[in-house]
Amino acid sequence: MALYNTQSYSIGTCQVTIYGNQPHLNLDSEVSRLQAIELGAQPESIAQIVTASNNQDPGHKNIVQDVFGKKSHADGVLLGTAGAAGIIQTADCPALILYDIDSHTVVLAHAGRPALSPTGHCASCTVVVNALHALIGHDGDPTRVIALVVGNICGRCFKHDHESAQHLIEPFLKLPEQVFADRSVGALDLYEVIKHQLIFHEVPAENIRHEGPCTLETPGLSSYRKDKTLLRNTIIVVRQ
Repeated sequence: MALYNTQSYSIGTCQVTIYGNQPHLNLDSEVSRLQAIELGAQPESIAQIVTASNNQDPGHKNIVQDVFGKKSHADGVLLGTAGAAGIIQTADCPALILYDIDSHTVVLAHAGRPALSPTGHCASCTVVVNALHALIGHDGDPTRVIALVVGNICGRCFKHDHESAQHLIEPFLKLPEQVFADRSVGALDLYEVIKHQLIFHEVPAENIRHEGPCTLETPGLSSYRKDKTLLRNTIIVVRQ
């Protein structure tokens, strides 16, 4: 296996760990399961989520709960029990972790460009909104939510400077200017998109943070834009 890069962060009572250059869950799910156990997860409480790469894939923007013992197609998982672990994989897309300060419940979500794109008549139908609603419901207190974004390509590297790519960034043109690192080349900053959507839904700006290096620029991390890799960055969240 190619050299991999490991990073670790915390949010609330949860540990977030990234393993770079890992086998895809569809090819080998045992590697990530054993990694989660090494991080302290209960063997019977591990949720492995096969995420959608576009809006045609099953589970696009969906958040499931405590789906242990099997691989599930979704874009996120809610961990409602102590000792549980959620596993997703990315190769440039951000991983979003939302944590409820009061309940200690956590959501791990795959927040790629398609899942962050509003669709049709529903301007707020994104994986960020679905993750927030899964965590606290429609009547919960968003000011008690903290957010962490990890494992993504940086804005300046995520360019859409070909005519064929313009339709991909069109949904974001109505957002504030800061969601683009460089509008002239369509350099979309996915962290800023996530931050804007969370703030719009009343999560305080000071509760939102980004950690970690750019996947494209960092050796040992998988980047689809860098090498069209079949490998992935595995993100594991363990709820204490």
